[in-house]
Amino acid sequence: MPADYEALDYVAQRRVKSIIETYPLAEAAKAYERVAEGETRVRAVLTM
Repeated sequence: MPADYEALDYVAQRRVKSIIETYPLAEAAKAYERVAEGETRVRAVLTM
């Protein structure tokens, strides 16, 4: 099995957990600043 398929299989088995910071849509500017300044080490997600 090629490495790409092994990685996808690993994700499909839910062995990979995403770490996210959530921000309400009203704080989109704050989230953007944190990402632009490299302050987030994880994914920033806007919520509604």
